[in-house]
Amino acid sequence: MMRKMLRRLKNEISKDYNASSVQDVRKAMLTFVNVAQMALIGFGGLALLASVFGIVNTMYISVLERTSQIGLMKALGMRGRDIGKMFRYEAAWVGFLGGLIGVGLASLMSLLNPMIANFLKLEPGTNLLVINPLQMGLLIIGLMIMAVLSGWLPSRKATKLDPIEALRTE
Repeated sequence: MMRKMLRRLKNEISKDYNASSVQDVRKAMLTFVNVAQMALIGFGGLALLASVFGIVNTMYISVLERTSQIGLMKALGMRGRDIGKMFRYEAAWVGFLGGLIGVGLASLMSLLNPMIANFLKLEPGTNLLVINPLQMGLLIIGLMIMAVLSGWLPSRKATKLDPIEALRTE
């Protein structure tokens, strides 16, 4: 009953004036935050896509540069499966280092919390950049998995090389 009366009163007032309630302002702010969050997720997805292509390119160039070494390893009896593992481990290492650098930079940025809170005139002790060690660990593991999956195609190319043809390459 009270809500109907408030809604009717708001409609009557809004004919001549612009009226908004706290709920209206809250909805507008939540919409803004959600749009900003979706934009950041989109940029993050683009960054991941770019990193996938970067890892594939790096690993493929690594296979091309080491073609004669791969041929020598195969000629000496190393199995293709082991060569593929070697390149996948290398891709995992690239993902680990990339994740470690990113987590390190994010941790350094969290040291700016007091300065950001002061600049935005927020209460002392307000933290906008919060570091969660579990999320950091999961991020690094996820990046390593993504790197291994990205390095799968170049590692497969390395396993398929013919040892004689690979040794002829210089």
